[in-house]
Amino acid sequence: MKRIVIPVAAAAALAASALPAFGSGAATDSGTVQAQVTVAAPCVQVTPSSLDYGVRPFSSGGTISSGGGSIGVTSCSAAEQRLHGRGTNATGSSGSWTLTPTLVQTFLGIPLAYCPSEPNRFAVWAGLTPLGHASTTLMSAMGAGSSTSINATLYMPCSGSVGAGEQMTFSIVFTATF
Repeated sequence: MKRIVIPVAAAAALAASALPAFGSGAATDSGTVQAQVTVAAPCVQVTPSSLDYGVRPFSSGGTISSGGGSIGVTSCSAAEQRLHGRGTNATGSSGSWTLTPTLVQTFLGIPLAYCPSEPNRFAVWAGLTPLGHASTTLMSAMGAGSSTSINATLYMPCSGSVGAGEQMTFSIVFTATF
């Protein structure tokens, strides 16, 4: 029996020496893993950089004067993001028009007449979304690298507004957020 006890005792001593030592004065060791992450950034590209609605008459009575233009929007982000839109007031040499998102009322997505209305008020819709100028309006979610085409419809102000015979300018602004 002594032969069996000695190898078992030696194996136990060997196993104990392979375990980490704990207690006072014992050596310690550690391992470090360096980690990094790249944070995705919101990114949107729009084309074209300008849109010309041509020559349009003022809206009057039950007739809405409108025009459309196509804007391509591409997500250049590596992550899904939300697309927002807004517009600015229109300006010209004789005065300005106020962008009013609720100016055009619709029935089943079809614009209804809005004159008589206060003069110098106009509307711009991006797809089915009326744009305001005070804050952005959530339009849609966009997947990483996805593209879409948006019809930007201008609804002219009513007769009696400033700007007859001149060019009025405004901006349509798209913003991407997470």
